[in-house]
Amino acid sequence: RRYNALQTLAQAVREAHANVMASMKKRIDLANKLMDIARGYADHEKLTHISVAGSGDVISAGGAAAAGAVNQVMKLASQYPDLKANTAFQQLMAQLDQIEVDLQARRETYNAQVRTYNTALLRLPVSLFARQMGFRPAPYFDVENADSLEQLQSFHSDDADHLKELFAEGGRRLAHGSRVIAEGGMR
Repeated sequence: RRYNALQTLAQAVREAHANVMASMKKRIDLANKLMDIARGYADHEKLTHISVAGSGDVISAGGAAAAGAVNQVMKLASQYPDLKANTAFQQLMAQLDQIEVDLQARRETYNAQVRTYNTALLRLPVSLFARQMGFRPAPYFDVENADSLEQLQSFHSDDADHLKELFAEGGRRLAHGSRVIAEGGMR
């Protein structure tokens, strides 16, 4: 029963992590679209230093790049009033504002799930067997790394592998004990 409860909590952490990652990806995509619109209003040389991670790049690196690129595009928008007045630009900025709100909510949800999971790992009697079954504490999403998910990607609970090993070891011991009893009974 407690193993299943830990499994449920670990899955909630993984789901919350996936939701944060999806929001980060959407944020990067929106930043890239803003870049494309801004490029139409200024010559290419002024924007070559503004870059955002492409869809194939690691999202954790792209989060900080997206934030920096958006800031630079906003500075550029103040120099080009037509860019600021562009309907597509305004719509993307509104979507970006919404994704920032969504991202903050997802970060908070993730940290709440981590707190619940990590607390369950520390409580007795679970703390006596959780590590042996492969359950590891999950990392919190901290403010200093608000645009980096590298540490979150390190959360992996190898509980299923450990459980298989425990059952296999139990099976081997049972088979060995049965052989010993059988051999002892034949004498």
